[in-house]
Amino acid sequence: MAHAASPLTPGYFNKQFNQLIRTTYPHWWGNWNLSSSIKVGAIGIIDATTGTFRYSGVDIDDLEIESIPLNKSLVLTKGHVQQSGLNLGAELDAVEASGNAQMTWAFAKRGSMVSQWALQAQQVMRNPVDTLHREMNTLKSVAHNNNMLVDNGIIQGFGVITSVIMADAGLSLGSELNNSEFQISGSAELLKGLTGQGSVSAGYYQTHVSGQVVSFIWPSDLTDVVEAVPIAFTFSSIDGERVIPNWLKPISFFEIKVNNHGNYSIHADLDYECPETGKTHRSASIYAYSGITLGEIPLDATNVDLILNYRTIFNNSETKKHYFWKSPLGSWPSGGRSIVISRHHWPSAPKFTEK
Repeated sequence: MAHAASPLTPGYFNKQFNQLIRTTYPHWWGNWNLSSSIKVGAIGIIDATTGTFRYSGVDIDDLEIESIPLNKSLVLTKGHVQQSGLNLGAELDAVEASGNAQMTWAFAKRGSMVSQWALQAQQVMRNPVDTLHREMNTLKSVAHNNNMLVDNGIIQGFGVITSVIMADAGLSLGSELNNSEFQISGSAELLKGLTGQGSVSAGYYQTHVSGQVVSFIWPSDLTDVVEAVPIAFTFSSIDGERVIPNWLKPISFFEIKVNNHGNYSIHADLDYECPETGKTHRSASIYAYSGITLGEIPLDATNVDLILNYRTIFNNSETKKHYFWKSPLGSWPSGGRSIVISRHHWPSAPKFTEK
């Protein structure tokens, strides 16, 4: 007896879209369902598990916004997806005479997905940290109304959208069943624009689904004017009154992990500065085939300086690998850095890789 597959978890495709888009834009959140609430200055809450943004209904006023042209395509795929139809240059030439074309995506496995977008521009809030500090009273008031204010301090996850990637046209498709298929047919010019193969133009199209496929397409209907739509964004969260740019998840401290996969012993010296406590120095030994975590680095730490020392065998001379980070806040959105010392054996020198 055949059993129906269990439904995908709520927010599944939005979560996967976030992971895919971060292969190109590491600090970005995806706007899978093309929500119009995604705009520079929008105040709200992000569910870090699914990446869903809940708009508070309030925006920051009096913003300076810069638009940076992109003019390129974004193509993201996960799982078993086969695309056929309007794909090659020769095919594009062949359909121009009729003006019509067709494309098909076949999904072998549930949970597979594809996104293809013609990017237009990145809209960026100028001086976001200063702007959010200026608006802190407003942010606290909105946070209080959304149960995100504790002891007069804002909880991480609440904050403001500080930049948005806009797209002229494109589509996102996700399969909820095995062996599903999505087909789109219509104006060749529109289809070329949807898949980033030509300039965007208004036009008509029809879709046909076999199985079960979630789809978001832009333009969504016939129109004479093609406007841009938000497909991704960056978010600055607030922690108390501290602004955390490029926020991706709750973090209490920063940490540096060092994994030693070779037979040299490494000595680590870590220095950083904080406004209240001043300079801090820490040291540790990393023995062969082991690792350490230099944790509990405060969020307001600056001038983070790490030196990894090892001694060569022949002349017992000291060799150093030096890392320096001016300010982790905003540049370490996942809360830390990982340094891998690749497998090495005397007399070869170790190789250091930062992740």
